[in-house]
Amino acid sequence: METIELSWGRASRIWWAFFWRATLIGAVLGLILGFAGGVIGMIIGQVELAIQLATIASYLVAVPVSLLCLREALQLKYKGYRICLVKHEEVTETAALPEQDTAS
Repeated sequence: METIELSWGRASRIWWAFFWRATLIGAVLGLILGFAGGVIGMIIGQVELAIQLATIASYLVAVPVSLLCLREALQLKYKGYRICLVKHEEVTETAALPEQDTAS
């Protein structure tokens, strides 16, 4: 498996893939849930509660949306490469040295 350096260009493409999705989906869902929380508070006649419910509902949507968008951004293909997780194994000095031919 070939690894490549993480340049600022590559990092910005990955960030943008995450950012626009999280911003758009988060804003739409936050608006809907915030509006619903505000309406519920207004129906029961509590303006302060309406503000609190709208705020809480908007914040609650942020974490799951950001996780979903990050997962999506990590699964995308980016101009000939993709992101994958590789288990990190410590390399000892003896394992890192190539074997020498002692038969000669």
